[in-house]
Amino acid sequence: MPYNERLGLKQNYENDFKVKSNAQNQSSSQCGIQTNWQLANTPKRQPLKPVNGEYPTDTSQAAAVLESPTKLIDLNYDCLEHIFRGFCLVDLIGIGGTCTYLQSATCRYFQTKFRKRTVFIDCERFPNYSISSGAVHQKTNIGSDIEAFMFVFGAVLSKLAIVNMCPMLQVDPERLESDAKIQRLIEKYCRNHLREISFRNCGKLTMNHAQPLEEVVKVSFDHCVLGEKLANFDYMFPKLKRLDLIDCDVRGVRRSIEKEFPQLEYLNLNVPLGANSWSESSFTVANVKAAIDRNPNIKHLNLRYWNASAYDAKLLKYAADKLPQLKSLQLWHMRYTDFWSDGDIRFPSVQKLVLVNRMQKLGYLGRNLAALSFENLRKFSILDQFDTECTTFVARHKTIKELCIVPNGEHEWYPSDEDVFRIFTVLPNLERLLVNGRRMTTKGLIRLISKRSKLSAIKVHQYTFSAVVRKLFRWKCTQLAWNVVFSTGSESEMTVKRRT
Repeated sequence: MPYNERLGLKQNYENDFKVKSNAQNQSSSQCGIQTNWQLANTPKRQPLKPVNGEYPTDTSQAAAVLESPTKLIDLNYDCLEHIFRGFCLVDLIGIGGTCTYLQSATCRYFQTKFRKRTVFIDCERFPNYSISSGAVHQKTNIGSDIEAFMFVFGAVLSKLAIVNMCPMLQVDPERLESDAKIQRLIEKYCRNHLREISFRNCGKLTMNHAQPLEEVVKVSFDHCVLGEKLANFDYMFPKLKRLDLIDCDVRGVRRSIEKEFPQLEYLNLNVPLGANSWSESSFTVANVKAAIDRNPNIKHLNLRYWNASAYDAKLLKYAADKLPQLKSLQLWHMRYTDFWSDGDIRFPSVQKLVLVNRMQKLGYLGRNLAALSFENLRKFSILDQFDTECTTFVARHKTIKELCIVPNGEHEWYPSDEDVFRIFTVLPNLERLLVNGRRMTTKGLIRLISKRSKLSAIKVHQYTFSAVVRKLFRWKCTQLAWNVVFSTGSESEMTVKRRT
């Protein structure tokens, strides 16, 4: 066949293919679906740009900024949710900045997907952001358009963490301008929706010109020097329910902590406590007593950095008398503080006790614990060696149903199988156990599971079982009507629960 005839056949075949593809594209467009060919030939849309310094707030303004209309606005939220799963945070910001409909859809998706996470802003690496969950941070660079991020997601942000804002020793005009910009964006976009805010490594100029955050209920300061604005707690946070002061310079907040907070339920003081009223670098006992006296609705009290002083016993006794609704108590340095001679200190309503010990002085812990009495203690946690002094304490409190023994990293003591069995002999009503498993064996755990009738769950950290031993252990637990779940993360952790 001549070449031209063959070429004509080829051209006819291409024409037939184009007709078929056009028909398919038309049917696809009627269903609201774009083919790969259409997507490839669709002009790229530019992200929403501010008009006169402000972002458009309605569909007509957004359409004027966009180069072409988008097909996404024709889809309902269920379809958009499936589409959004394939986008990263940067793409979601770009989609949400196109129009009000997609902004509300991305905000809704962001609220459901990241509802348990915190937006983490590191001012030192501005404008890098990350979405953090617990202690794991996944860096997500959203570029330099910080206002676009706040414009799209500010209305649904409930938790915000600010790090390295206005440090004490750094005086950089550009840096201070960035810090002021972050403060302005917080007030503009998420001030009325923010519920929790935390500051770490921040100086006196932090939020120095901010307006009160009236909806914030949880505030945390970690390694901060508080300025005049943030130190005025009752003005900045009128609905405060939880306050954390961790290793902070407290010279500016000693009087602010004494004020009345009608909704305060959680008070965490991780600051030096001095007996000398002239000490400017620490809280005095009078400051803490005044805070307890004016806030009798406190249900959770953490007292750390106790010093070797007889005033500590008087402060603890004062808290026991003035806080009738106290449910949780955390004490530090019980081996360092000596207040056993002050008499019996009763906590009738406390259900959870946490002891964190950094100093080892034999005899102090036993005498101090002997002075404490809990009538309804349900959970006991100790981040230290569980020795005979602790065994004597738990033997006096048969109401304990949950026990946590996890060293804080500074001690090399880990419980063995016999140590755990010794605990169960003095706690017959124990139902849940959290323990470090470096010295525990599968044989001991199986023996524990098969013998304890009231035990419902065991959580073991840092176990040393191999893959083969884990399979055998799971098979044996299945025979005993228990379920075993091994963690898939980097930390070795397993949970053993009785079947219900």
